[in-house]
Amino acid sequence: VLALACAPDGTALASGCRDGCLKVWRLATGGCARKFAKAQAGAVTAVAWARDGTQLATGGADGTVRTHGLRSGRQLQQLRGHAAAVCAVDYCRAAAFGAAEDRVVSASADGTVVLWDARSASPLQTVKIADALAKRDRTTVAPTEAGKAVIALLPVPGDDAKYVVVDRSRRAALIDVRSGVAVQCYDSGADPAKEPQPIEGAPRTPGCAFIGATIARPRGDLLYCVGEDRFLYAFNVSSGKLERVLLLDGLGDVAGLSCHPHRNLVAAFGDSDQLKLWKS
Repeated sequence: VLALACAPDGTALASGCRDGCLKVWRLATGGCARKFAKAQAGAVTAVAWARDGTQLATGGADGTVRTHGLRSGRQLQQLRGHAAAVCAVDYCRAAAFGAAEDRVVSASADGTVVLWDARSASPLQTVKIADALAKRDRTTVAPTEAGKAVIALLPVPGDDAKYVVVDRSRRAALIDVRSGVAVQCYDSGADPAKEPQPIEGAPRTPGCAFIGATIARPRGDLLYCVGEDRFLYAFNVSSGKLERVLLLDGLGDVAGLSCHPHRNLVAAFGDSDQLKLWKS
């Protein structure tokens, strides 16, 4: 299993597998309610539910995004445009776009985020973090920042058109996917409001690349990013200010972050035998 997504009503779980199979599980019984044997031609690397729970979107290692109808058990549409594996997909609420149907947004290892009209399979907007930030700051894209793989696509609670996009560079961005405009920037090279206590043998590396990220819920006010230096960077989502920095010691190589959906808790995990929790 490479991807999981819980249904909007909390009654089912969708799982995507390396063999291209997509399954929907009833959480109350553990039984399989629906199976799409070939949801993707290769590995399923991302899964998302439509807001009304009637459809699923999957992203694949082959760079395609596909939508699937739960009632019919059939593929509805195939969205082609990414040149590398899809790392994240999401359904955007139609009201945010003045549309009758929900839109789909996807992010890929090719460095792009694409907003799709899922009914026509047409791309409506394609964005790269470096390009969006360069346009915002009226600068040129540095060769070292171009084409970095996107590692996280994080919806901002309360705003259906804005996503925090994180790639393997030092900067993440808050992007309005309707326009492709970068609204805010989060930089690992910024000075934190509160410097961490120096730890011998574990220096912070300002300007290091991010390798994971999550947004605090339910408030959505803080963005947490893990740097290659194994520090946790906490940014204010609205202002972009780096609030604090924390060493993730004892976790080995950090594999990821996750936030509790209803409580102010952040979890970090890595290749050690530890899982660490913090109050956000």
